[in-house]
Amino acid sequence: MKQGETLPVEVVFHPNWWYKNYGIKFDKNFFFDPETRVQSDRMMHQYLFERFPDLGLGEQDARPRPVVGGALLAAGYIISGILGCEIRYCGNDMHKVRYEFAKLKKVSFFDVGWGSNVKLCREALPDRFLSLRLSPERMKSKTAEEIEKDIESLLQDSASLHKIGLCCINMDYGTPDENVRKIFEVADRYRNRI
Repeated sequence: MKQGETLPVEVVFHPNWWYKNYGIKFDKNFFFDPETRVQSDRMMHQYLFERFPDLGLGEQDARPRPVVGGALLAAGYIISGILGCEIRYCGNDMHKVRYEFAKLKKVSFFDVGWGSNVKLCREALPDRFLSLRLSPERMKSKTAEEIEKDIESLLQDSASLHKIGLCCINMDYGTPDENVRKIFEVADRYRNRI
């Protein structure tokens, strides 16, 4: 997600998507050999740029960068673990623990898992950034029109685009490209209303 952007969008593809589409393996070498990891990261950025040139994903002629884990892989737990962070929650019932999260005054970003009651989460956390998660299973199995309705429902339930983002993590092989594009299309449409 881009810092400071209104209604940022983040998408992350499952290792199976990367392997079946591009042959990228997340094996021992990826995680333990820095050269393999950096080269794979460059290829992943290039492939995303080529596949979704209109969405701003990836990077043409990606430069090598030091990478811990995979920036384009749902491996945030690696960095969190290294830093000793145990607060990581993206379950489908965040509304049940919203008041506990509200007590965490130093935490400014929360993932709101698909199926959580966004209205209740927003009411309890009015000044925190909420990343509204789409279901990767629905992204794979539903039509673009159904995905559009899912996104619109999340955004309407958030009551405001202030401190809201959209994301879908772990999209698997077989997820239609048009569904990925739909996330960005709807976000652009809502941004233009502001």
